[in-house]
Amino acid sequence: MAVSTFEETPKYANFEKNRHNLEVQGVPILRSVDISKTAETAERLSELPPGANLHFQMPRVPRGTSGYSTQRLVRDTLRLPGAIGEDMSVSITTPRPDAYTKVKGTHDRIYGLESGKALEGTGMELEEGGSDSDSHLEKFGYDHKQSTKDESAGVADKRKKYKFVPGDSEHEESKRAPKGPGDRDDESGGGVSEV
Repeated sequence: MAVSTFEETPKYANFEKNRHNLEVQGVPILRSVDISKTAETAERLSELPPGANLHFQMPRVPRGTSGYSTQRLVRDTLRLPGAIGEDMSVSITTPRPDAYTKVKGTHDRIYGLESGKALEGTGMELEEGGSDSDSHLEKFGYDHKQSTKDESAGVADKRKKYKFVPGDSEHEESKRAPKGPGDRDDESGGGVSEV
């Protein structure tokens, strides 16, 4: 299943091609999903089976959006398995933390994943984190675009994928934030494309 946080008919060049590529493979597409409306989103995703993985590729709330942030978007995404009421994992691919070179801590301020701040109150814990690549998606026509422009951001060239599972409260503190290996390796991981 592919879910788009974009409007019903996005205005970017590859939309029709991406939509067609998914539809011919039988992939259901849900458009205009507002993840900040947790109950509504959970209802729309309620047909997902137990054990499914919800993957969010390059989440970002545009600068200047009043009352909502990328960190809150990440937190709302991590709350979805609990809202759906199923045992599911969540994976999120972002630019690698070391891609933000101008100001130390920028990645964590935006996403809240390295410190674990975005995980608070979600019931999820980090299982693993490591480099991710879209190279395996290119044969399907995927390329990363900013939500406000029909172009990629340079910071998105190197990516990190975080995988979260329902938390075990006894171990939540120890697994909350990613540490060590995976921040700078070059292994490629998996993901799905957004329509």
